Parts: sequence; C-alpha cells; structure tokens
Amino acid sequence: MTDAATAAREQIDVEMVRQRSYAQIPMGRYGEPEEVAAVAAFLCRKRRGIIKSASDPCFDAGPQP
Repeated sequence: MTDAATAAREQIDVEMVRQRSYAQIPMGRYGEPEEVAAVAAFLCRKRRGIIKSASDPCFDAGPQP
C-alpha cells in the first residue's frame, strides 16, 4: 500500500505516514529505484554466493511511495 493510500485510510497527513515508515527502515529512508535494481541485478548473477532469494532480510528497501 502506498503512503498516500495509508494516509487516506487513516485520515492523517501523508508526511506522518512517511515518517512512521522511515522509523521502521534501518536506512531511515525508502530505497531508490536504482538501488533496488542493483540488488536485483546482483541476485540474478550466477556468482551471487550464498544469497538464494530476495527473502534475505537485508534486501528489504521498505514500501515504495
């Protein structure tokens, strides 16, 4: 669900939803599309090592706006 949809459903400001989301993300922000693409490209490589899927906890970039 997007921040705007959550804000509308909860009848609060979208910025409040973003700040609440950021507080739960270790980096404190949403991942940029380029960052997510770089991780996806890495996971598609044959030499990715022991990482087997996007379910790895460090892959989570948080919800996208």
